[in-house]
Amino acid sequence: GKFAECYNDNRAGGPVIALYDYVCRCYDTNPDLRSHRQSNNYCPNFTDQALMAIYLFGLIEQRVTFSQTYKYICDNWADWFPQLPSY
Repeated sequence: GKFAECYNDNRAGGPVIALYDYVCRCYDTNPDLRSHRQSNNYCPNFTDQALMAIYLFGLIEQRVTFSQTYKYICDNWADWFPQLPSY
């Protein structure tokens, strides 16, 4: 469906950026997601949308632990997530 379309998007930044864009659109159009921040930080440098996109991308890329996903993003996509916090 739409998730697969998003993942197969060939724009600059590849699938992780397409997935991030998709997650952002979901947050923008779903009031339940907008009103429930996953952290108590009101103005975070690293957004819930970025975290969710990275998490989903890690699952798609068969990174089964958070540490595997974090290392994969750091090694391959860090330029696209300059505010990525330390593990």
